[in-house]
Amino acid sequence: MVDYLKRAEHQSRQGNRDLIDRVRTMISDIEQGGDEAVRRYARDLDGWNAQDFRVSDDEIATARKTMSKVFKEDFAFCKKQVTDFAKRQRDSLSEFEAEFGNGITLGQKIIPVDTVGCYIPGGKYPLISAAIMSVATARVAGVNHVIGAAPPREGRGIFPPTLYALAESGATEIYSIGGVQALAAMAYGRVGMRPV
Repeated sequence: MVDYLKRAEHQSRQGNRDLIDRVRTMISDIEQGGDEAVRRYARDLDGWNAQDFRVSDDEIATARKTMSKVFKEDFAFCKKQVTDFAKRQRDSLSEFEAEFGNGITLGQKIIPVDTVGCYIPGGKYPLISAAIMSVATARVAGVNHVIGAAPPREGRGIFPPTLYALAESGATEIYSIGGVQALAAMAYGRVGMRPV
């Protein structure tokens, strides 16, 4: 006999369909409408009307200055744990070639992609660790160009601890843009981003 401590509530499939259709429409709109569509969604959904979505070096420097010593130490510890594990994962992979007869050679090569986009959720409880787990691991893998994006918070840009985490994890570009519009901008190379 099974005793359930908690059961998932039944969710309407129609609600999911509506959400899927809305996201699909937004992505298509950004693909066709370019930067203007991204700006419209940023303004309408996040109340963010930035001239430039790319975070400046000065903003990053300010975030670095405002983090406490304890935060920086804790962050460094977490980053080291994640990157050490990522290095072990990377090192466990191996390249090989093997002949299978009649001049047929098969194998595998480990080649990092050139560019990745890493989205760090914001919301009520920003997921700072997501920067380490996406940006830092991409850098360990050998990705040269890592775009980081996180939503603006209360009209003031990226939450400073999240911005610090993106920068310290190795993002080569950081954008203050949230939600579907951030993901579509990365996919299609909008608002100054190179397409991923």
